[in-house]
Parts: sequence; C-alpha cells; structure tokens
Amino acid sequence: HLPTGVLFDLLATPEDLPWALTVHLSGYPEKQLLPYVGEGGVKSHFRQTLKQGACLRHGTSKRVNHLSVSQMEQMWTAIVSNDFARFSEVGVEILKPVQA
Repeated sequence: HLPTGVLFDLLATPEDLPWALTVHLSGYPEKQLLPYVGEGGVKSHFRQTLKQGACLRHGTSKRVNHLSVSQMEQMWTAIVSNDFARFSEVGVEILKPVQA
C-alpha cells in the first residue's frame, strides 16, 4: 500500500512521464490491496496517510489531529477538485517547521 508517487520514485524515470497505468475491473487482488468501499473509505485512508506523513516529518501526528473538521474537509475537497491553492492553505499548517 504505497502512494503512487512513492511507486513512481521507486520504479520509474522522468522519461516515463506521463506514467501509463492500467486499471483492471475484474480479478481484484483482495489479499494484496484494500477493497474500494466508497469515498468515505478513501477519505479515511487519506487522513491516516496524512497522519503517518506528519508523524514521520515531525515525530507526532498532532498537527493533523488538531485540524478542524472544516480544515480537513477543505483539504479533501481540494484534492477531489484538483485545487492545489485551497489544499495549500491548510497543508502549510502541517508543514511549518518546528519552533526550537
């Protein structure tokens, strides 16, 4: 369960862009991949992944845990609508350097 960007970094070269992906609609490998259970499941997985990333970067997931419901909703809506500016408004809060 690696993010697409990590897989690309591990397996591809810049010459491979755009990266061609094949989506199979039958024979789903249920033992290897999480099943799609709707947008709520993807949203939940996004939040968990965001917390993991914050923990790796800062040693804690508090920055994500302390986001308001409206901030998390703004991030999700920005992802769905491919709106980097709206995503960054909240994302910058997670990425701020730790004050020494």
